[in-house]
Amino acid sequence: MLGMRFADVSHFYATDAVLIEHERVVMRVEQEMAALFAYADVLITPTACCVPYAAEGPLPETIAGRDARATNAEPFTALASIAWNPSISVPAGIASCGLPVGLLINVRRHCDELALRLARISELANPWPLHPPAR
Repeated sequence: MLGMRFADVSHFYATDAVLIEHERVVMRVEQEMAALFAYADVLITPTACCVPYAAEGPLPETIAGRDARATNAEPFTALASIAWNPSISVPAGIASCGLPVGLLINVRRHCDELALRLARISELANPWPLHPPAR
């Protein structure tokens, strides 16, 4: 099936207590992001928190001396997804290894148009190459 691999989670059954705690954490993240966006229109972060890695892997397990197995290299994209905030990644340049890096534009809920407009402004200011740069 297109070379895809899936984790075997058949042995995992969450208890009601685990599910309830998970929902509490999600609600807390949503509330904290809503509080942030009560004061800010936009949150811009790196798309990934490390230098680019090859698409075929492996994913980084340690970043800046910290365990990254739970979030891999994209904790910022996970945060936006958990809190239901629209976000879009735009090219920000090329790392010294020759691979692209991006910025993640996050906006408050229901403000998708703002994220898209900011991405368009970024594209107009720094046109995105049609082909990746040669290494």
